Amino acid sequence: MYEECIKLVNSLEPSTMDALEISSGFKWKNLGFKSFTTEDYPLTVWTLARKRIE
Repeated sequence: MYEECIKLVNSLEPSTMDALEISSGFKWKNLGFKSFTTEDYPLTVWTLARKRIE
């Protein structure tokens, strides 16, 4: 399952995309996204807004 997902993400040119992963795992960090942010569940709009301000 992960192999197919990784192929799909790679076909979308991750170097041109920003990624936000909720409760992230180790597999997705290294796919070459332009930026990669992780947050833990539960995530709130306030948490995201505060991160953008920092």
